[in-house]
Amino acid sequence: MLLRIIILLSFLSCLTAKAQQRHDWEDYFYDDAYGLEEYDEAQMEEEYERLCELELSPMNINTATVEELSDIPGLTLDQIDEIIRHRDRYGGFTILEELSMIPSISARQRLFICHFLVAQPVEKGEWYSKENLKKILAGGRGEVTTNLGIPLYSRKGDREGYLGDKYKYSTKLTGKFSEHIKYGLIGAKDAGEPFLSKGNGKGFDFYSFFVNVNGLGSIKSLVLGRYRVRMGLGLVQNGNFSFGKQMMLSSVSRPATRITGHSTRSDANYLQGAAAVVDLGKKGGDGKVTLSAFYSYRHIDATLGDSGAVKTIVTSGYHRTEGEMNRKHNTAEACGGIGIAYDRGCWHVGVNGVYDWYNRTLKPDDGAIFRKYFPRGNAFWNVSADYGYVTPTFSLYGETATGECGALATLNIMKIKLHDDLAVTGVQRFYSYKYYALHANAFSDGGEVNNENGMYVGLLWRAGRHFSLNAYTDISYHPWMKYLTGNSSYAWDNSLSGTFERKSRTYTIRYRMRLKQRDNAAKSALYDRYEHRLRFVMESSGTVVSLRSQADMSYVALETSGSFGWMLSQMCTISLPKDMELSAMMAYFNTKDYDSRLYTYERKIQGAFSMPSFYGKGVRFSALCKARLSDSFFLTARLGFSKYFDRDVISSSLRQIDASYQTDIDLMARWKF
Repeated sequence: MLLRIIILLSFLSCLTAKAQQRHDWEDYFYDDAYGLEEYDEAQMEEEYERLCELELSPMNINTATVEELSDIPGLTLDQIDEIIRHRDRYGGFTILEELSMIPSISARQRLFICHFLVAQPVEKGEWYSKENLKKILAGGRGEVTTNLGIPLYSRKGDREGYLGDKYKYSTKLTGKFSEHIKYGLIGAKDAGEPFLSKGNGKGFDFYSFFVNVNGLGSIKSLVLGRYRVRMGLGLVQNGNFSFGKQMMLSSVSRPATRITGHSTRSDANYLQGAAAVVDLGKKGGDGKVTLSAFYSYRHIDATLGDSGAVKTIVTSGYHRTEGEMNRKHNTAEACGGIGIAYDRGCWHVGVNGVYDWYNRTLKPDDGAIFRKYFPRGNAFWNVSADYGYVTPTFSLYGETATGECGALATLNIMKIKLHDDLAVTGVQRFYSYKYYALHANAFSDGGEVNNENGMYVGLLWRAGRHFSLNAYTDISYHPWMKYLTGNSSYAWDNSLSGTFERKSRTYTIRYRMRLKQRDNAAKSALYDRYEHRLRFVMESSGTVVSLRSQADMSYVALETSGSFGWMLSQMCTISLPKDMELSAMMAYFNTKDYDSRLYTYERKIQGAFSMPSFYGKGVRFSALCKARLSDSFFLTARLGFSKYFDRDVISSSLRQIDASYQTDIDLMARWKF
């Protein structure tokens, strides 16, 4: 069966002529940032929209700092160093195609990162000087995008339960004045949420805004409004990206404080107020001292107990029903932090501290024993020390943290460059089951900086420009019980993937084996749950026609049975003159049940994230059309259709659709000025 699938996909890939290679950044995002990771849809939506924001407001490769370039997923410190050395040696990049002169950046990766970069000359003189201010303001540019999601069906909640209509829409404004002043504003409403009524009298359910100033004298970065902060490696504070392990292999970076504006639809992880990073070092000095500080005050959603205490902090952002609307902004949160770092040559050391306060007491439900060490009270603090020693061939950096919990968390990363094309990465972490930090987000297997001891070893080998190999093994131990495990447990995660690129063709094969322990049916012991996933992708890209053929298989060994699934998908993209693009995808899936569910990639309009899982038997079809109506106005439309052969009802509860099929339409209008 597998041989037949490979022959079929090879035939489909050969239908297009060899031509200049072309890839959309979303291909790279889904394939390399997550690969065969378990998908957290809320987290992926956050990260997808952040990349959309980066694409709408690309940074100048001739002025971008190390920290800013680190925002592009997949760029290693070595590659960033090579980019900076190239621009210093040759006086900057005149065109982005010069990235092909950096051997460690493959053609596929280069086409990906070029979506977030521009090559513009650097004007001499201080950008904020009086004589240049008028010029800078006159040179401002921006974009307005409006999205509309139209479901051609009704859910149960649309008839009874939801407060608003079934449509999803948003409007977003982003722009910049030179490379130093950026701004963003978004208003968004999810399906089922009211608009200008029933608790949303101000219109949209969610608003976000920010102004970001960079390079103002000694102020490296200043953000007003809503923003995200990462300090150190994220053990005490991190609201930024948190890609899967596959991308972690190549994009681990040194400890640093990074602040960015927040103008995505996500209602989680952002702060509201002001944040700044200031350079205190003397100009021309050997060492660099950096001070960072932030303060935030905002209202959050929470589930309250009978006493008015907070049982659970809710981050979904949904306000569709009376119950969800009653939770909206019912709790106040204040958060502040300060950090100081010293860098000299290869060495780095820093100290960070954060303080969180809530106007209600956090009191998790005591019914589940695994919640015993969840944070309780209304005031919390954490401190950490981060450190590092970084050279072109050897890097060692980490962070160690504690807090009023009295427990310890430490994360340490070592990277050895054995050859220009061969690197080994080791990640050790110890997160006490008693440790907690309200806004922590760092490398882990369980998704939390808590209750985990583990070791990860990864290998990255670039055998020339055509072949690359990624592999890792990661074993972790959880001393305290977790959700679905009533005792101490361990997990073992392994991945192996290879990519071969030759002219217009790319072949990728990826295998992942994952072991997680789970409670047995009687909840008397744990059993080993093995999950195997295999993906084979062939891409043939040209200036006009591009094809992507994909085969997926999964097998999950449960306590007393197994679950097997497979899926075939084919995508075709046609690029026409005047920036017009047509794309279509068809997939057939056949899985035993939800345990062997599978995912496939399809093109989407910006701001309309979707990464659905498919299980059972059925087909998926989607089509997208992009058109440029003028130099500054663009329209995009997308149709999605799913048909199931093994059911008459889709989903459940208020999301239930009384049919075996569903159709969605997404529209986007984009105006550049």
